[in-house]
Amino acid sequence: MTVRRTALSLLLALEERGGFANLLLSDAVLARAGDDAPLLCALFYGTVERRLSLDHLITGYTGKAIGRLDLPVVILLRL
Repeated sequence: MTVRRTALSLLLALEERGGFANLLLSDAVLARAGDDAPLLCALFYGTVERRLSLDHLITGYTGKAIGRLDLPVVILLRL
Protein backbone atom coordinates (compact mmCIF):
# COMPACT_ATOMS: atom_id res chain seq x y z
CA MET A 1 0.00 0.00 0.00
CA THR A 2 1.35 3.43 -0.90
CA VAL A 3 1.95 6.14 1.68
CA ARG A 4 -0.87 8.26 0.34
CA ARG A 5 -3.30 5.35 0.39
CA THR A 6 -2.27 4.58 3.96
CA ALA A 7 -2.85 8.23 4.94
CA LEU A 8 -6.26 8.10 3.25
CA SER A 9 -7.29 4.98 5.16
CA LEU A 10 -6.08 6.45 8.45
CA LEU A 11 -7.95 9.70 7.88
CA LEU A 12 -11.11 7.80 6.95
CA ALA A 13 -10.81 5.73 10.13
CA LEU A 14 -10.33 8.89 12.17
CA GLU A 15 -13.45 10.50 10.66
CA GLU A 16 -15.65 7.40 10.89
CA ARG A 17 -14.62 5.97 14.25
CA GLY A 18 -13.09 8.94 16.00
CA GLY A 19 -10.37 8.37 18.53
CA PHE A 20 -6.95 9.84 19.00
CA ALA A 21 -4.94 10.68 15.90
CA ASN A 22 -1.60 9.78 17.47
CA LEU A 23 -2.78 6.29 18.40
CA LEU A 24 -4.05 5.61 14.90
CA LEU A 25 -0.85 6.83 13.36
CA SER A 26 1.57 5.04 15.68
CA ASP A 27 0.57 1.55 14.51
CA ALA A 28 0.87 2.56 10.86
CA VAL A 29 4.28 4.17 11.41
CA LEU A 30 5.58 1.04 13.13
CA ALA A 31 4.41 -1.03 10.17
CA ARG A 32 6.14 1.41 7.77
CA ALA A 33 9.52 1.69 9.44
CA GLY A 34 11.86 3.33 6.98
CA ASP A 35 11.89 6.29 4.65
CA ASP A 36 8.11 6.44 4.24
CA ALA A 37 7.25 7.10 7.88
CA PRO A 38 8.08 10.87 7.87
CA LEU A 39 5.97 11.40 4.73
CA LEU A 40 3.07 9.50 6.28
CA CYS A 41 3.29 11.62 9.45
CA ALA A 42 3.43 14.85 7.44
CA LEU A 43 0.44 13.93 5.29
CA PHE A 44 -1.65 12.71 8.21
CA TYR A 45 -0.90 15.43 10.75
CA GLY A 46 -0.89 18.18 8.11
CA THR A 47 -4.38 17.20 7.00
CA VAL A 48 -5.65 16.96 10.58
CA GLU A 49 -4.11 20.31 11.60
CA ARG A 50 -5.40 22.23 8.57
CA ARG A 51 -8.83 20.62 8.39
CA LEU A 52 -10.89 23.77 8.94
CA SER A 53 -9.02 25.89 6.42
CA LEU A 54 -9.02 23.05 3.88
CA ASP A 55 -12.78 22.58 4.34
CA HIS A 56 -13.29 26.30 3.80
CA LEU A 57 -11.34 26.16 0.52
CA ILE A 58 -13.11 22.99 -0.63
CA THR A 59 -16.50 24.57 0.06
CA GLY A 60 -15.51 27.67 -1.88
CA TYR A 61 -14.28 25.77 -4.93
CA THR A 62 -17.03 23.13 -5.06
CA GLY A 63 -19.92 25.37 -4.06
CA LYS A 64 -21.19 22.58 -1.80
CA ALA A 65 -21.10 22.16 1.95
CA ILE A 66 -18.67 19.54 3.21
CA GLY A 67 -21.56 17.50 4.61
CA ARG A 68 -23.06 17.14 1.12
CA LEU A 69 -19.93 15.53 -0.31
CA ASP A 70 -19.03 11.87 0.11
CA LEU A 71 -16.54 11.35 2.93
CA PRO A 72 -13.85 9.63 0.80
CA VAL A 73 -14.03 12.52 -1.68
CA VAL A 74 -13.64 15.06 1.11
CA ILE A 75 -10.63 13.22 2.53
CA LEU A 76 -9.00 13.02 -0.91
CA LEU A 77 -9.53 16.72 -1.48
CA ARG A 78 -8.06 17.52 1.93
CA LEU A 79 -4.95 15.49 1.13
